[in-house]
Amino acid sequence: MKFDRKLFNWSAWIVVVLTYIVPYQIDGLAMKCGFPLRFWKIYINNTSSSSLLNSSSLNLIELLINILIAYLIISFIYKLYIKQKNK
Repeated sequence: MKFDRKLFNWSAWIVVVLTYIVPYQIDGLAMKCGFPLRFWKIYINNTSSSSLLNSSSLNLIELLINILIAYLIISFIYKLYIKQKNK
């Protein structure tokens, strides 16, 4: 399979946008965001001195796995589209 940078870029953008569209999951003191794997965790603090950078955690491995899953799905759909178009 040949790596397509354009499809990878689209996959990354789709994963980032889905983070804000797909409902989050509240787990104790944190909100987990991301789809299908929850890669961004925002801790719920009632203190006014905490900022988003202090109260969040980003798991890069799960983010890359999400991008890879989206890339594989998009590339499969794109290949099917090209195959149907050429018939």
